[in-house]
Amino acid sequence: ITRLFPEIITNENVSVLRAHSVSLLKYNSSHPRTDVHVDNGILAMTLAMTPMDQYEGGGTFFEHFDRVLPMDAGHGTFRPGSVRHGGHRVTSGTRYVLGAFLLLEDRVEHVRRLKNRGSSLRKRGDLDRAMQHFSWALSINPKCTTCLKDWAEILHSQGNYKEAEEKVRLALELLEEKDSDAFFSLGQILSGQGRNEECIQAYYKSLELNKEDAELLYNLGVKLDSLGEGQKEESNTMYARAIKVDPNFGGAWLNWGTNVAEYDNDLVQAEALFLKALQCDGASST
Repeated sequence: ITRLFPEIITNENVSVLRAHSVSLLKYNSSHPRTDVHVDNGILAMTLAMTPMDQYEGGGTFFEHFDRVLPMDAGHGTFRPGSVRHGGHRVTSGTRYVLGAFLLLEDRVEHVRRLKNRGSSLRKRGDLDRAMQHFSWALSINPKCTTCLKDWAEILHSQGNYKEAEEKVRLALELLEEKDSDAFFSLGQILSGQGRNEECIQAYYKSLELNKEDAELLYNLGVKLDSLGEGQKEESNTMYARAIKVDPNFGGAWLNWGTNVAEYDNDLVQAEALFLKALQCDGASST
């Protein structure tokens, strides 16, 4: 680790490295993947525990590189916690991975603490104090993109589209437009302003970075539907892709069935799709 990240940890202070949390993660047919995310630690570790001949698929997807890194048993990665990644889909068998968030005992990460406190306040509905904490974090580190994105989401929920758009676009600039969540948020903000063409462009950019986001695929399908009959084939493709990622996405089954009934006049196929929707937990349109 000292050779990989000498600006964070050295041979002289390696004893201050601490595991903030350690988890054994299981991937199988009922939990095949994890969404793309960042980790809550200055560094993070992933250690493969299962031989590759015991499962198919798997590996770690890194969004910035647009590639999946396969790892046999005993292989691992160390990375900054801010690197966006996700557990790639396991298509058969079972895969176990040991994951850990690493912190430094002698370093108080003020920005991370303020951001985490802001996120906690947001979950409790205390939005004003949450935004204040994000503001404090950004006063220390103006490049805290997670602060900008979370703040933008709050502003979006309050209907403050102009400021929300400014913050998420700044985050994208800092991230060199390599963040699918930020493009997704931008699309939602543009949608709220009725800027549907721009919204669709943002959703497609998000999709280029992360092809397995069911909610994104569904939202893109809804927006394509809003453009009229000429986009129905493409919107149905998005609903089908959303269902492939999450077979329990009731809204995608429902919208697909509606298009088949209204535009293809295929009531038999539409009924089958509606029955699939009824078997799901449901989904909300965004």
